[in-house]
Amino acid sequence: MFRLAVGGEDVTSVGPMSFRVTDSVSARSTCDFALLDQSKVRTLQTGETVVATCHGARIFAGSVDRAVRRFSLPHSYAVLEVKCVDYNQLCDRFVVNQVFEDLTVKDIVTQILTDPETTLGDTIAPLSAEGITLGDVLTGVRIKKLVAGFRTVNDVFNELADASGLMWNIDFHKKLHFVDRSTHRAAFDVTDAQAVYRGLGLEVDRGKYRNRQILKAGKERTDPLTESFKGDVASVKPQKRRRTFNLSFPVGKGPPWYDALGNVSPTGKRDSTYKLPLRVKRAEVVQRLGVKGKQKDGDLTKPTPTTWPQWFYQEDEKEITQNSKEDETNNPTLANSEELQVEYTGTFPFVADVQSDTEIAARQALEGGSGEYIDVEEDESLDGSDFAIEKANRKILVHGVIAREVPYEYDAPDSTVPALSVGPGLAAGKIQTISISELGINALYLVDTVSLSLLPDFRTFRISVKALAGEHDEDPVAFFRRLVRAGQKITIRENEVVIKAKQLADSIRIVDTLTDSVNNPPLTLNPYTDDPYTFAVALIVTVGGKEIHGVVAGRSRMGVPYGV
Repeated sequence: MFRLAVGGEDVTSVGPMSFRVTDSVSARSTCDFALLDQSKVRTLQTGETVVATCHGARIFAGSVDRAVRRFSLPHSYAVLEVKCVDYNQLCDRFVVNQVFEDLTVKDIVTQILTDPETTLGDTIAPLSAEGITLGDVLTGVRIKKLVAGFRTVNDVFNELADASGLMWNIDFHKKLHFVDRSTHRAAFDVTDAQAVYRGLGLEVDRGKYRNRQILKAGKERTDPLTESFKGDVASVKPQKRRRTFNLSFPVGKGPPWYDALGNVSPTGKRDSTYKLPLRVKRAEVVQRLGVKGKQKDGDLTKPTPTTWPQWFYQEDEKEITQNSKEDETNNPTLANSEELQVEYTGTFPFVADVQSDTEIAARQALEGGSGEYIDVEEDESLDGSDFAIEKANRKILVHGVIAREVPYEYDAPDSTVPALSVGPGLAAGKIQTISISELGINALYLVDTVSLSLLPDFRTFRISVKALAGEHDEDPVAFFRRLVRAGQKITIRENEVVIKAKQLADSIRIVDTLTDSVNNPPLTLNPYTDDPYTFAVALIVTVGGKEIHGVVAGRSRMGVPYGV
């Protein structure tokens, strides 16, 4: 039996004039329905919960996203047209501001779900506050580093899914899942033995077809390089001598990797000790390094008087810059008699060009001409030609065949819908075998879209399905599994810097006596409570040994009595 509840109220008896659920791989699950309102006073608020069930099983759950009231004159009733979205939309409302290092997919997902600081929560993580709980989440690959600087939870989950080959979803019971798509099978297949499907057909489309892929990738690495620099001549005053030196190439990722003392990683891999992509020597003495924007510049006491950075660098930049603090005793500028030596691996732009000779020959035989279909894409996040060529090859595998779409629909009594609809049996993202001899197809297809409509008898549902093969029959699963098998960890936007700033509010009463040392006789300075033109005072306050900058100790707005 079908039931529809809005805001906890059962509105089935009101008589939904229509009801439709759409589940799609590339979009949120949505629910559209229209309610007859004979009282003409019923209202719906965006955000109200909506739950649709069939024989007790949920076929949709989410919230009102849009509501429109329409009147039909001269009839004495109104119609409420409602559009809802599922719980996945919660991931668009909250952001992640965190750096994750050497964690599995499950570790990161759990931290986002439960740690308030990671998602800018107060005392409880926002998703947990919305009732989202951990469901079936596989351990997944180990992520070497993921920098999420104020990115939506949805974006971070999508990146984790791409990096691991998993697919994620928040179900109708608010459980968060990260599962293996290859085991995410539909409850049934479509074969010659079943004659219950209408509109079954095969559509072919070359819209995204390509047999040659040009990928303007990110950076390729040079061989290890060593470059040397001299300081300015002695006649140049120290304060005017160069502190910045430009390398021939931007600094790239190793190997080799160095520790803080300049030792090379014996494994050739980056870890918590060997994490520097370059080594800088001054007169053969290894220098202390800091990352621009991350370590403090211009201070010879931070983090300690013996560990302050002498030189700064940033990956993907050419500049090597000396600490800006002017101190010719402790931080002397480079002299002309000294040599600054920088050992690093540089990077340069790289373009991958991959083609399928078989497909080109097939198109040439069929169409004549060159047979080439060229596509150009950009992905600056790719680091190294191996990854760029791998991705270009995968693009050819995915889009190097003419896409095939199989639409079909069938009617099902409401008693069978929980097993066959957008619930546990047939949902977007699931895999099913379609084998129809008359269409000449027998392959695995990805369920791209499922639509579920309630027919006028309120006991039958019409289920429409669109399944895809070709451009969607190859996904990132195989590519990233090969990385895992090779023992490689995945890095996502490593070179970003996340700066966390918290605003602390407190009241401080400061009493002091101001005197005028300029004028004779001295001017009389009134208290700021009596003088609306008193200048606001900004201080640096030390709390627990840490400096808090920009604290407003006294505040007065120009022309406002009592400086309020």
